[in-house]
Amino acid sequence: MPTPEITRLVHCDDRRIRVWAQKYGQHGLEGLKSQWQGENALKLSRVQRADLKQRVQAYRPDEVIAPELRVSRGAFWTASDMQIVVEAWYDVVYRSPQSYRNLLHECGLSYQHSEQVYRSRPDAQTIADFEAELEKK
Repeated sequence: MPTPEITRLVHCDDRRIRVWAQKYGQHGLEGLKSQWQGENALKLSRVQRADLKQRVQAYRPDEVIAPELRVSRGAFWTASDMQIVVEAWYDVVYRSPQSYRNLLHECGLSYQHSEQVYRSRPDAQTIADFEAELEKK
């Protein structure tokens, strides 16, 4: 394939394509694999991540976090719960809430938005009775 067509398809410059071609020529497909391991960017080591996964799958947040510290009150793990336990267990703080959502995903849990329910709302019958009383006046 001509280089200009490749650059258009993969959205990168021709210099990068020449580098890839050279790596492929020297090492085959193995030469095209990323060598970046990411360990320097990880605040939690792979061992700590495995430990975190085991812990969050074994316990509910209300079993390991004091009620006064929790933002959410549900029985399921949230990003705010993850933030609390990561700091407490591993002394690690991430800047981005997305990092905690990523940890939830890595632990096999899905990210759930906390429900926005007004819990002391009266039932439908009580509301209907109130509205009927207003109409009488």
